[in-house]
Amino acid sequence: AAAPEISPSHTFSLAPAAPSAPALLTPGNILSLLLLFGMLLQAALLARATRHWRNLQRAAQPAPLAAEILVAARIFCPNGELPPVFISDQIRVPVLVGCLRPVILLPRAALTESASRLTMMLCHELAHFRRGDMRVLPLLALLRIVYWWHPLVWLALARLRRERENACDDLVLAHRFQPSDYADLILHAARAWRSNPLAAFSALAMASSSAVGERVTAILHPSRRRASLGRVTISLALALGFALGWPLVATEIRAEVSTPVLNSAPGQRWIQVGFRLISFDEKTYAEKRSAIDAAVEKDDVAFFHKLPGTSLLSSPTVTTRAGQKADLDMTQTMSFPLQFDRDSQGKLNPSHFTSRQTGVEFEALPTLLADGKTMRLAFKNTLTEFAGWVPLPGGGREPLFNVRRLDTSLFMTRPEVAVWLGTSNPWSPTPPPGHSTSRRTLLFIDAYPVPAH
Repeated sequence: AAAPEISPSHTFSLAPAAPSAPALLTPGNILSLLLLFGMLLQAALLARATRHWRNLQRAAQPAPLAAEILVAARIFCPNGELPPVFISDQIRVPVLVGCLRPVILLPRAALTESASRLTMMLCHELAHFRRGDMRVLPLLALLRIVYWWHPLVWLALARLRRERENACDDLVLAHRFQPSDYADLILHAARAWRSNPLAAFSALAMASSSAVGERVTAILHPSRRRASLGRVTISLALALGFALGWPLVATEIRAEVSTPVLNSAPGQRWIQVGFRLISFDEKTYAEKRSAIDAAVEKDDVAFFHKLPGTSLLSSPTVTTRAGQKADLDMTQTMSFPLQFDRDSQGKLNPSHFTSRQTGVEFEALPTLLADGKTMRLAFKNTLTEFAGWVPLPGGGREPLFNVRRLDTSLFMTRPEVAVWLGTSNPWSPTPPPGHSTSRRTLLFIDAYPVPAH
């Protein structure tokens, strides 16, 4: 029998089938690419802003600040450590830059401001420095880069930034600046602010146009309980913590520094206040600098009683109630001719006299804190010194006075504290033999609670 034929329609191939190409544009891949693109864009903007502030810092010049402003700044910082202060022609508002080595940049126009406004500018940036806000900025920047797509992150970080500025405002106002003057300064800075991409995560400016009305209202509101986090802020922070991990958020909240609530301890509502003014020439300071600095660090006023060439002025002590102002003035009247007339021989003789008070005018406002031991002392000190005579073109002479003012506050845990008042030149134009042309001045303040009367 013939073999059956196999039809071609029934043939089979043993070769493997060609694999199909995987789909690249799946929804998951597209979403991952979008997230990665957003992260890279945020990182690029942050790098650009950081490079911008770094270039401004390199081009800036050291700020020629007056001695009274530096003294107020050192009092504002409890440990006396101040970041470098520079002047920049390319900014309009004060800025704190640098996470590892913070630097304060002031606009050139700040040098034309009054000493009080310039001190407020400096103290606001020093408040950020005291609180360690610059150390938190990299963590906040990382949050925004990684979670740029999360609306809760944007809401929480914006509210935390506002609370950070409010806390700095509270620290500044706690040092006895007038709220109206400080609010005017904030408004002026907000008008001058130029927005910069991610600037809030690479530098800390004094003010921006964001929520400035709410901030000024908080500054001027006398009954506002300061340095506290509201329910909305806490809710946002908790939500952010549960969504992204608590440690990063806890770092920012821990940086909020509260100002102690002022209160008078029962049985110790009276405070005794006094001061001693000590001055010595620059030559003495150069020879015994280490010993003098050690005495100032320890508030050792007895050391200066034995220091040669030292002048010491002690005020009487005044006892006042906590929260009430006390005035201590140690002044003398200096009379001098105001007008000269020539006699028949052409000789100048004084015809009209005037007078001026020289010495120290000290105004103190002590307040006990809730622990009954720590004291906040707000004080104004005006030191007027006779510096010498200035010859007049037509003959005669007129006196020259040095006036130094300090208006600030400090917290005292010891009964004595020393404050540098800077350097003066009381021997103008020619010093006596054996003296240098300038003298350093120290103010020792005594303030301690006493039993109730």
